[in-house]
Parts: sequence; C-alpha cells; structure tokens
Amino acid sequence: MAVKLKKVLKYIIAIALAAVLLWAALKGIDWNVFLEGLKQTRWGFVLLSVLCALCSNFFREERWRDLMLPIDSQASRLRLWDALNIGNAVSVAVPWAGLLVRTGAVRGNKASYDKTLGTILMERTWDMLMVVLLIISAVLANSGDIARFLIEKVAVPFAGRLNLVICLVLLALIALAAAGIWFIYHFRKQSPLLDKLAGWIDGMLVGFKSFKDVRWKGRFVLYSAMVWLTYAGMCLCVFQAIPALEHLNFADALFVSAVGSLSSLVPVPGGFGAYHYLVALAISSIYGASWETGILFATLNHESRALLLLLLGGLSSISSQIEGKKKS
Repeated sequence: MAVKLKKVLKYIIAIALAAVLLWAALKGIDWNVFLEGLKQTRWGFVLLSVLCALCSNFFREERWRDLMLPIDSQASRLRLWDALNIGNAVSVAVPWAGLLVRTGAVRGNKASYDKTLGTILMERTWDMLMVVLLIISAVLANSGDIARFLIEKVAVPFAGRLNLVICLVLLALIALAAAGIWFIYHFRKQSPLLDKLAGWIDGMLVGFKSFKDVRWKGRFVLYSAMVWLTYAGMCLCVFQAIPALEHLNFADALFVSAVGSLSSLVPVPGGFGAYHYLVALAISSIYGASWETGILFATLNHESRALLLLLLGGLSSISSQIEGKKKS
C-alpha cells in the first residue's frame, strides 16, 4: 500500500510540475495572436515533420539493435521496434518510466533485464554527447546570440537556484551512492541479497559496455547522427509551416532541437511545459520572434510527435500481444 501511495504521489508531483511549467509558458500570451498564427499554419509541413519523427524512431531502433546484438544475437527488429514504441508511449504519460517499460518489453533469456537496461543507458549517453556537440557547433556558428542565450537564460538562472546546501546535498548523495556500491561488492560473498545486487550491477555494466562489441561502430555513429538530423528535420518542417519562422535554416533547427531535448531532464510527463517554455524562450530570445510564435512552434512540434508516439505505442502493444500468443 505504501509503495502504491509513493508512486501515486510521484505521479501527482510530476503532473503538478508540468502544469506549473505550462502555466509559465502560457502566462501573458496573446491568444488572438496565437490563433492567428495557427490559422496561417501550413499543415502539409506539419505532416512532413511527423514523417521525420517516424524516421527518427526507425534509426533509434536500428541503433539500439546494434547494442543488443552482442548480448542477444536473436534480437529481432520487430521486437525491438515494439518495445521502443511502447516505452515511448508510456513516457508521454509518466516521466522516465518508459525506459523501464521498454526494458521489460524486450528482455529475453539472453538479454536479461539488467543487461538490456545497460544498453539503453548507453543510448542515453550517446544522446547527451550529441546534444553537447550540437550546442557547441551552434555556438561556434553563431557565437554571439546563442552564447548569450545559454549564459543569460540557462546557466545564470540555473546557477542562481544553486546554493551551498543544495551542492552539499548533491555531493553527499554521490558519496552515499559510491559507498553503497563499495559496500555491495565488498560484502557480496557474505550475503545472497548483496551478491544478487552486485550481479545486477554487473549485468548493467555488460549492457552499457556493449558498444565495444558492436561490429560496425561507424554505422552506430551514423545512426546516432541520423536520429538528431531527423529531429532537426522535424524542427525545420515546422519552421516552414509557420510564416514568421520560415526564414530559419537547418543549423537553427539543429540548435532548437538540442535545446528542446534539455526538457527531458525535467521529470514531467512527456516534457509538457518544460519543452514549450525552453523552446519558446530560445526562439523569442535568439531569433526575435514573438512569444506567441515560439509557443505555436513548440505546440505543433511537440504535440504532433506526442500523438505519433501514442499511436505507434498502441499499434506495437497489439503487435506484441499477437506475437506473444503465437509463441505460447
């Protein structure tokens, strides 16, 4: 009962945080300007952005398969595709839970839960690396405006919220985690539970290190690049869908997609609120567009992809159930 209550409270807090961020994004918006922009939207380009989103899922599945094959040579594309879609659909509603659901949906005899989760953590590491590279590239290409935005709108507000107490708490948590891992490994032979925990951590590390056993590393890197190029393609298509933003180019789309990805660090369902606020802030601060135009872009780009993820998740749930019945 206590565990269920804890989960419910976490979900309520996540929804409340999303609501606060969404309120901050929509606060003071001129709805007449927003609706006028919506009327001028070229919906054909929005559909093209959805196609780009579909392609990004395909490249994600292929990249993940490259990581899974060293630990499960029978990892099929269909099984990974369904697990990816189901996990993405869950993430729209419950922050970060999609990673665990995706792991459970694909695990098998060879690909245990811990090893599979390790491959997903490796995926996320590559995504973080790509975001950093995109932001650095954007700063080098347009150093003045973008660097000023990152310092004044992101770094300074974030640093302002940090204080000595928070820093000490974070350091204490890191030290506690390190001490816990040492304790688990040091006393694993003296306790079946600790030995099981150590084995689970070992399995995660096997999955995380699966990249070193990827046969075609160049292809893996190419898939990673294509994931983010298709994300940028989504942004570029929505730029073209909005007359006020049609002058923005592919380099701008790469930067906006990187900024939008930072919303995934905030524990809110599907990035709602956080994505809208960050992207609207970037578009209005750097490119001089109105706040309403930034919100319109964020709404079209985010909600069209969210609907696609929910649709794919539903179809993959049906597909996985059919496959399960065939095997039983």
